[in-house]
Amino acid sequence: MEISEVIRVGFSLLLRALPVVLCGAVCFVGAYQLIYKKLLNGTGKINTIAIVLISVMIIYLFVVLEVTVLLRAGFEGNGRVEPLLSVYKDAWHTWSGRAWRNIVLNVLMFVPLGILLPLVGKVFRKFWVTYLCGAALSAMIEGLQLALNRGLCSLDDLINNASGAMIGYGLYSAVAYLIDRKNNRAKALRRNAVLSQIPLVFAVFVALGILASYNAKELGNTQYRLVNNDETSVLGIRKNYEFAGDARTLPIYKTESVSVKNARRQCFELLKGFKEDTEKVKFTNHDGSIWAVTDNGSVIIIYNTIGKTWLYTNYRTSRKANSGELSMYSNASEDDVLLRLQACGVQIPSGYTFKEAFEGVYQFSWNKVLNGDVLTDGTVTVKICGNGKIYSVRNEARIGSFYKDIEVISERDSLEMIRKGQFYNHIEPNSYIELYSCEITYQLDSKGYNQPFYSYGAKINSKSVTLLIPAIKE
Repeated sequence: MEISEVIRVGFSLLLRALPVVLCGAVCFVGAYQLIYKKLLNGTGKINTIAIVLISVMIIYLFVVLEVTVLLRAGFEGNGRVEPLLSVYKDAWHTWSGRAWRNIVLNVLMFVPLGILLPLVGKVFRKFWVTYLCGAALSAMIEGLQLALNRGLCSLDDLINNASGAMIGYGLYSAVAYLIDRKNNRAKALRRNAVLSQIPLVFAVFVALGILASYNAKELGNTQYRLVNNDETSVLGIRKNYEFAGDARTLPIYKTESVSVKNARRQCFELLKGFKEDTEKVKFTNHDGSIWAVTDNGSVIIIYNTIGKTWLYTNYRTSRKANSGELSMYSNASEDDVLLRLQACGVQIPSGYTFKEAFEGVYQFSWNKVLNGDVLTDGTVTVKICGNGKIYSVRNEARIGSFYKDIEVISERDSLEMIRKGQFYNHIEPNSYIELYSCEITYQLDSKGYNQPFYSYGAKINSKSVTLLIPAIKE
């Protein structure tokens, strides 16, 4: 979820909670005036500030519970406990802005709690009370997600939430010292304010350390290095082919990348090539890709800045084709499809194989095609409706130039990793694996390098899968 989307959802939830709290406040004031003041002749006064703070706390808790539990739907795979640090491992290996943003949002979500609790009651001005309350609320949310199948029960989320409450308390204590630094408790307030900044300082150092470690790496990260690391998961392995031999080095290829500005220019040129309206184009950034949307969302181009792959879809035509309202352009020749692509400004690299995958759906494929020091790998899928108009192109052809040779593990070592359960695929405990083939394939990493992997054709408990094992030595 993008930051703008988070703000939009949070604002809508706030508007939903506000009437409920206002009604409660009106009822409370009415009861105070009619029952306490008139019937019971009470002399106490309403603490307006306390009422406001309690109302804000109720609204905050309502929004948090809505976001974390009530608005979530149950899905298969939810309702399980995620291992410690799994969230951080996933964010590191995929190097996904979305994954890191979720971690940061889980921290920030509990910062208001650390600020509000000390303001609501004096007992919460003891740091350990606020810390425990933050951990308790997070544990309750994770427990509800587990019990109601509304998400994954993550120990990492509990740590992040509690850290957010600690950081919030640190901000409160700093402001409290600045306000009351001239009173008799100034020394104690200063000590408390200084010590309470430790969680924030620690979080900043961790974030800087992660960034420094990533920037110091020559190559990028890839999600297929995220492993189960559970030796008890694999009960046995049967290999139905001969060893292909142990490679000592394999090449790495660097794909081209473009700036956000150039990616937007490419989107604009593609829209012109496909004869789409370019008067009103809305551009948005989504974790390394640029989305160009026009005609009220009917036409979209998604352009990836790393690898320069892209997707064009005209949803008006696509819906008609999928519903059968429009016929498909079938039995087209290779030259016919090429000419239609060229008329749209799309060039196809040489060395491909061509086929009609389905009626009106044509595919150009490259299987690690080398042309000198240039590697082309992937597919371009083209959909053409009956009137001859191209309404969808998925360009997943990655073109990379030779970067360097690098030492790799042997195939025997990769088999040992499978035996230990060290691969990306999630498997049931005591699974039986059958291996049928092994080849070298390439996967794009987060810095635009095509890294070599051992790709195994396999069956896990009779279900066909592909196992990818990183070939590069750690």
